[in-house]
Amino acid sequence: QKFLDVGCSANLANYRLDKWPSEFYGIDISSKLIHAMTGFVKRNQLSIGGLWVAESADLPFADCFFHLASMIGVLEYCTLPYIEKSLQELYRVLKPKARVVLDIPNLNHELCQTMFELERYLKRPNIPKERSAFEAVLNPFFSIYRVDDSQVMLKYFLKKL
Repeated sequence: QKFLDVGCSANLANYRLDKWPSEFYGIDISSKLIHAMTGFVKRNQLSIGGLWVAESADLPFADCFFHLASMIGVLEYCTLPYIEKSLQELYRVLKPKARVVLDIPNLNHELCQTMFELERYLKRPNIPKERSAFEAVLNPFFSIYRVDDSQVMLKYFLKKL
């Protein structure tokens, strides 16, 4: 199976995604992070599918290429129109019935405002999204088979329609 980590940052190193029973592919908008992860791959002699500098709304892969995907810690920085383009691209590169996990801030969680304050301090944009508006953007592409709303981030477990 082929696994795409959209916004891979340091996920490969942090979670050792190369050890999963799938071939790892990662994209990130930051060339510095991709360079750092490329160094990690070389130093540890890992076998992966590859790492690319790319935007989630313009994925450099063929149609129906991946079985699995994640988009963790990415969508809180994006507008709903950009998210819609990103989901359309993700849909394009996923095989039928592929599975996806992604997250957005849980506006109803007691620590959400604290998280937003930290993001402001770090000078990172954070664009709050109402759950219903976000799910309206998801629904044309994916079926939601589970949502974990117990944490500061809403975690969505999806299946490609």
